[in-house]
Amino acid sequence: MSGESIIVYGNFTLDLKKYPRRGTKQEKTDIIIINFLMHEEFLTKCAKSLEDAIKYYNACKEYSYLFVSPESPEFPRVTKRYTAKEIIQLHNMMTTRPIRTAAEYLERMRGFSLADQVYISYLSCRDFYMNLFGAIKGAKDAHFERREYHYRVIPPMEIFGHLGTPILGQIYSAYELMELFTYTHYLKKHHILKELPVPSFVAKLQEMAQAQMMRNLYPAVRKTQHQVPITTSFYEEEACGQACGQACDKLCEEEACEINEEEEEEENEREEEQEMDGSQQPSGNRKITLGEKLRMIKEKRRLESGTLSPRPSPSSIQCGLRGNSCNSFGISPSPSQAYLKNSVSQAVSWDSKRSHISN
Repeated sequence: MSGESIIVYGNFTLDLKKYPRRGTKQEKTDIIIINFLMHEEFLTKCAKSLEDAIKYYNACKEYSYLFVSPESPEFPRVTKRYTAKEIIQLHNMMTTRPIRTAAEYLERMRGFSLADQVYISYLSCRDFYMNLFGAIKGAKDAHFERREYHYRVIPPMEIFGHLGTPILGQIYSAYELMELFTYTHYLKKHHILKELPVPSFVAKLQEMAQAQMMRNLYPAVRKTQHQVPITTSFYEEEACGQACGQACDKLCEEEACEINEEEEEEENEREEEQEMDGSQQPSGNRKITLGEKLRMIKEKRRLESGTLSPRPSPSSIQCGLRGNSCNSFGISPSPSQAYLKNSVSQAVSWDSKRSHISN
């Protein structure tokens, strides 16, 4: 920009820093008017394609329109050739039922291709920019005829419907429209152009399609659920200990007749310890009864359930309740298990003393 001002007409000049009027309520609408005036030729052809399609279709003549989307840094340029019948069908699909909300418009356009979506968006708001181009001509005529002229600019929903707070319409006088037209012509002459805004619903549909494609290509990996240790109260441990004791008693009754080698070695060690203490017994005077053997097996299994062992005992495998509180999995013994262990050890010591006294 070489100068600070440009001539609107006659002696009236325009400051180049005036538009868009920053910090005012007309700032957004100023930018929209300048943007659409820059692409007047493209928009006029797009709007005229529908009129020509209807005219040639009624006359039974061939007609085709090559749509080339405007340049945009967000989307690549798309091209598609439309016949008169296709243009009429696209127009009817968007206008047969009235669209009241942005959600309805988005749902209506979901089944179209990218070229169709862009073409329909600019074709649907043709009334906005064609009336704007007509308002520029009407403003010039009214200004030179010294008549009052005002035009209200309402941004179209098809282009700016994605905004959380919609752009409010603003009223422009004839001189303001002439200034905007002169300023836009000056920018085009110096090759200072701004791309047309991408239709908001097209951008939203493309984001949804891209997200769906990423979900199909890279499905989400399910996170492994880590088992949270179950904490039990003292009363729950008491109930668990009783249930484990009943299961152990049943298991001991079933295995009463099966005394393994480990149990026999422990019995021999006990006899040797008793002999070392001076309580020697003459062979054949006293025999271990079946009831004492069962009691010894029960006491041993109860002791094993209350102490740490590298391998779980058969009773701990079959008892499902013991897996949460017993020490076969490296968990500290509960208060009920410690009490059970002490009571069993006292019973064993008392029985050994009673056997010495009886002998």
